[in-house]
Amino acid sequence: MKFDPHEDDTSVIQLQLVPMIGIVLTLLAILVMAAKVRPPATPRDAGGAPTTGPVGNAKGPGSTGDAGPDVDLVLVLDATDSMAPYMEQAKARLRAGLGVVAGLAPNARVGALAYKDYGDDYGPTACRFTPLTQDHQAVRKFIDEIAAGGGGDIPEPIHEALAIATSAGQMGWDQRRKRVIILVGDSPCHSSGRAAAYDLAAAFAKDGGVINVIDTGGTGEPGPARTSLQPDLERIARDGGGAAFLLNDAPAFWRRLIVSAFGERYERDSSAIVEKFAGKEP
Repeated sequence: MKFDPHEDDTSVIQLQLVPMIGIVLTLLAILVMAAKVRPPATPRDAGGAPTTGPVGNAKGPGSTGDAGPDVDLVLVLDATDSMAPYMEQAKARLRAGLGVVAGLAPNARVGALAYKDYGDDYGPTACRFTPLTQDHQAVRKFIDEIAAGGGGDIPEPIHEALAIATSAGQMGWDQRRKRVIILVGDSPCHSSGRAAAYDLAAAFAKDGGVINVIDTGGTGEPGPARTSLQPDLERIARDGGGAAFLLNDAPAFWRRLIVSAFGERYERDSSAIVEKFAGKEP
């Protein structure tokens, strides 16, 4: 047989290509599998920054189709006569708070409670309330219809209001949701109910809730408003895991409300959030 060197070279080359082809096919298979299990890319804005919104949402607060976090909010308002000079401003703040929460979390549930003093027109508990609901318009109507009156002496049965406001049975709190109370008032607790009010606030906080307080600064007497916090109201907020603010300290209140309900990542943008969902700060 005649020896052909070129034929031998071709056979050698073919033998060398077989394992190389196998390696290439294996690498291709690995790449295909990696593409199938790769997590989705993080959404980014025009500047390339991640656009992360509330828990479970990557669209940012208030975006179209944004379900937002699960939030339960109860608004508590002193409706006694000493609140008359501040009632409309207080109600406007509560309505604005409802608007901010609903804007950031359209699935939020909201409730409201008004309290007066014993012997007034609110019955034996001195309270009227509407439990947590997603019917925000019904809660706005409840707030709009609150009228200041009664409360002959200065202290009020705030413990009665907190007993209902913090009650899962009466108010309908959902333990799986973020739970926030905003209490607006100007008076101290009845001495007989002071310890109970503190205990109720502390128990609510221990269970994961937060109580923030707006002190209108009323004194129950003609004259200028107080410039310091009423001690009972400040203590209720502190024991309730929140903070107390004077009515005219709007920026600090909004920061605290937004952080309480939605987390610290929104604190820096609180002014823009309020402007978007509540309009001009009341």
